[in-house]
Amino acid sequence: MQDTSPTPSTDLPTPTTKTPWYNRRLIVALWLIFFFPIGLLGLWMSERIHVIFKIAITIGLVIILNLDSQEEKDAKNAGFKSLSDKQAATELNLTTANSYYKYLDAQEQTRQGTIEAEKREAALQELEKEDLSVAAYIICQQHTKDNLASPASADFPFLPDEVLAFKGHSYIVHTYVDSQNKFGAMLRTKVLCKVKYKGTSAKDEERLDIKKWELRELAFTPS
Repeated sequence: MQDTSPTPSTDLPTPTTKTPWYNRRLIVALWLIFFFPIGLLGLWMSERIHVIFKIAITIGLVIILNLDSQEEKDAKNAGFKSLSDKQAATELNLTTANSYYKYLDAQEQTRQGTIEAEKREAALQELEKEDLSVAAYIICQQHTKDNLASPASADFPFLPDEVLAFKGHSYIVHTYVDSQNKFGAMLRTKVLCKVKYKGTSAKDEERLDIKKWELRELAFTPS
């Protein structure tokens, strides 16, 4: 009887085996460059790298690491915080750690000074937009009281007669005050007060601080 069963095909693809990463020389080399612990492990696991090359590469890595470690120690013995600091000092032609860190401190102070100057300039520009007439009147009241025989009896009007504002926050205040003289009599006195604001902020705690104002003139005229 004739056998009619199909003949097995010889054209079927044969399964391929994926090459492990440690048997790919380029991959091992990249690991040695960028992360040598894994690269070193792959080097010794590799079946395609001769043992002599493995030993040579390992010795080379040990020597390089020892050199780096010694340079780091030398840098710290010289007073540097790290090898990179010493290298940066060399680029700046600074021979000692003390001179290098003084240089860094000076640079930081300069940077901070620039930042503070920019902040002050911005604050002054904002301040120029402010009208400090009310604050100038309050400051003039304080200076006026300091020159009265009876400061506690001083009575100022709610609004001054006139406040003239000039560039740079200079103000001239015209007003009057009712106060007791040394005999206890209540008298009215006209007041002329010139002040200039020296502060850098329009905040109440600063613009109402008498120390932030310069008194340029204070004159009294009997009414």
